[in-house]
Amino acid sequence: MPPLVYLEKYINNLKYDRAGEFMIKRIITLIIAIVMITSGCFLLAQGQELDVNITSEDSSISIVESIPFEAVSDNFLEFWIQDGATDISVRIDGESILYESIGSNKYSSNVSLLTNEDIINTIVAYKLDKDSTEFEKTILYNLSSLKITYDGKEIYSSTNIKSGSTINVVLQKEKEGQTIKVETIPSWIYIIIFIVLLIALFIMFTKKQKSSYKKENIGGSEELLATKKALLMETLKEIEKKHRSKKISDDTYHKLKDEFKQDAVEAMKHLEELKKVI
Repeated sequence: MPPLVYLEKYINNLKYDRAGEFMIKRIITLIIAIVMITSGCFLLAQGQELDVNITSEDSSISIVESIPFEAVSDNFLEFWIQDGATDISVRIDGESILYESIGSNKYSSNVSLLTNEDIINTIVAYKLDKDSTEFEKTILYNLSSLKITYDGKEIYSSTNIKSGSTINVVLQKEKEGQTIKVETIPSWIYIIIFIVLLIALFIMFTKKQKSSYKKENIGGSEELLATKKALLMETLKEIEKKHRSKKISDDTYHKLKDEFKQDAVEAMKHLEELKKVI
């Protein structure tokens, strides 16, 4: 009798422990999902803007790019300039800094000594041949918006541009109010997609956890159920022996036999269900 009581208590405690563990995992997963959604929305809302001002001069075309300082990565500011550019200069808050070519029209400036909260304006300026008919640009970082003006007139605008995108704009003066506008997917669409993906991942994870939890909690694990069944069957044999030797009355015998037989049947039933789940 005592071993059976202890076994039953152990099984029940195990059920509660695993149920609690399962709920804790679900709560932690939900918290992580909320944090990721919030972070993703914040990053999308904190998009970077790039303004490019192009001006015709007597002997060249002047390009001035106002680059967001958020484009700095690992204390290096990287920027892309099309072929044929001359008189390249990089200024941060009006102060000139050195740069070097790193290949494939890319340039880099070490700004490790300048990275502080007071930095506001980052300007990359250069000149193109006066006969240039196109402005080319490869974007090296995600942009929330890009605007290009030519001699004071806006000739191109776009939003939500991904890193690695290439821009080609014909350099011709547009009529008043005429602008090339590129329609891209709004930020809120990305937010919705992001949230849907997180919800899908969360549902998949919880289903997996539920399946695992069900396998482990159909009356206990397979080992515990098998042990319980064996002990019950052994107890039934002992009761039978004591009844034959007249050590217990018929009434007590039948009560104990019915009780432990029912427990044994339940254990066997749970074992079968567990095998089906597995």
